[in-house]
Amino acid sequence: MDTDTDTNIYDIIILGGGLSGLRACDLLLKKKKDLKILILEANNKIGGRVSSKEYEEKNWDLSGAWCAPSADQKYVGELIDEIGLKRHTYHAKGKKVMEFSSDLRKTYSILIPPIGILQAIEVQLSVWKLERVISSISDIETSNIPKAKEWDGMSAEDWINQNVRSENAKILLRVALLSTFFEEAKNLSLLYVLLYFRTCEGIMKAIEDKGGAQQDLIVGGTMQLVEYLYNTIGGAEKVKLDHVVESITNYDSFPVKITCANGASFLCKNVLCSIPPPLCKDIVHQPPLPSARQQLVNTMKMDKVIKFFVYYEKCFWKESGYCGEAVSFRDSVQMCYDATLQDGTQPCIVGIFAGNSAELWSKKTKQERKDEVLDFIHKNLGQENDQRYLSPVRYLEINFMEERFTPGRCSNIAPKTNFMDFKNSIRDPIKNLFFCGTDTATKWIGFLDGALESAERAAIELLCKITNNNDN
Repeated sequence: MDTDTDTNIYDIIILGGGLSGLRACDLLLKKKKDLKILILEANNKIGGRVSSKEYEEKNWDLSGAWCAPSADQKYVGELIDEIGLKRHTYHAKGKKVMEFSSDLRKTYSILIPPIGILQAIEVQLSVWKLERVISSISDIETSNIPKAKEWDGMSAEDWINQNVRSENAKILLRVALLSTFFEEAKNLSLLYVLLYFRTCEGIMKAIEDKGGAQQDLIVGGTMQLVEYLYNTIGGAEKVKLDHVVESITNYDSFPVKITCANGASFLCKNVLCSIPPPLCKDIVHQPPLPSARQQLVNTMKMDKVIKFFVYYEKCFWKESGYCGEAVSFRDSVQMCYDATLQDGTQPCIVGIFAGNSAELWSKKTKQERKDEVLDFIHKNLGQENDQRYLSPVRYLEINFMEERFTPGRCSNIAPKTNFMDFKNSIRDPIKNLFFCGTDTATKWIGFLDGALESAERAAIELLCKITNNNDN
């Protein structure tokens, strides 16, 4: 049994060995190397929502892949430079495809798909209207937002229905939100959506490739960030895998006791939780958490997504002038893009099922999903008689909803509810409990940069507390 005795009291125990938890440990040790820190990871591997899979001796990012230029996302930029990694800039060159129905598709090369001139104008006006609202939010503290209560009572779907007339424009906005949050617009708090995009400096910054958050990939994959931090802090000496936390006792006093499902227990002065709030539901806190934090844990949800990778012998789509991007209104695959390596090797199309479609198709067999994906790619990127799309070299998928410890891909979701009642408890410390993770970020929620920004904030909070306690 892996159990520490009462004499082994840690300064800080970090829950979760993902990017944020590892970076927080790294920053804390850089500032105060004699700190006694332990990381407890429930899974049998590090990384959290940053994960990859090896294929043909190359690492393919399953989640947590994209980053913006360093001028916009400085935290991930600093870590990339610290390690000495290179970026691969993604630009879609060629025709994109919009699939309206099983027998109607149109190609385009600009940002807004060809849904009709008037409808496209309406979409653009709607985006501009939202951008103005987002830019009017000076900071993400809801107490400083005049219309916060009004927006808190609306879903993103409510806003679309109240502000958009054309059905095609409505559908396109729903698809855009679905591709961002991996959840239906009716299940998204409008206030949360606005605050999310505020942390990303606007909608276009969050969704665009050139100059935006979808511009760069890390050559060799983002797991290199995780592995670097893991090795820097001391590897297995600092991180215990397969430790599912069951309870946190005495967090309002000293010492705090953490008990794991495998029987191990640990004592510490402070706890830094980097676990997404919805995954904290099964952790028993004694004394009970404040009502706002408990409401947060019970209300926030993980996004719903199935991601697929389809490998081919060649980039057949380029022969027809396609860039590999396709967006659909169908109730299955939402979108796909060309993920072929920068040197042109390992031709690959990556895409997703998201929201209700992900839930629906998760109940089907892998073969049924594969058939649907190949049909989607064939009809949108290929010619009618070109059967090559139906015979890939390999089909790989990951159903994030089936992952016990990482059942979501990017960020948590706040449904239409009383978000204002518990919003600040996402990141505010509670006695000896501190919080980090991309969901707690004040910049770039849901992105690598957000995970790293929150790690720095939490590290500063902990260092201030430790310093003040030492002074006293």
